[in-house]
Amino acid sequence: MLSYVETESGRIYETESPELWAGPFLKGRRLSKAEGARRHAEQCADDLRQKLAAGDTVHSVLRHVSASGMSRRIDFYSLKGGVPIWLSGYMSGLLSYRVHKQGGLVVQGCGMDMGFHVVCGLSFKLFGAEKALRSEWI
Repeated sequence: MLSYVETESGRIYETESPELWAGPFLKGRRLSKAEGARRHAEQCADDLRQKLAAGDTVHSVLRHVSASGMSRRIDFYSLKGGVPIWLSGYMSGLLSYRVHKQGGLVVQGCGMDMGFHVVCGLSFKLFGAEKALRSEWI
């Protein structure tokens, strides 16, 4: 079961093993699920705002499509100076998508551009406007 832990530095982490954070090397206090989820989403939004500005392009990479076509795994990147910056982990915390163990956000649905859909949701959460970020496929 997923839990949230706050470290001494104030960072919030999702973990399936909160007992590991009570040892001598990792010190953290456990948060309630509601408070942890809220603060983790805020932290992810702050981290993303440091990596993205309005008008930037978010690149989508399709990793897998289910046999039924009803779900897919998509990774998201930004390019800064030609260097790809992985955004999927931060986007997972902010938009409540699950990160698959083999990579990519698990996105349910079909019949539309699901990469564009996720980037529009990200744009709205970060900047309050659906078209503040551009979406492109790689």
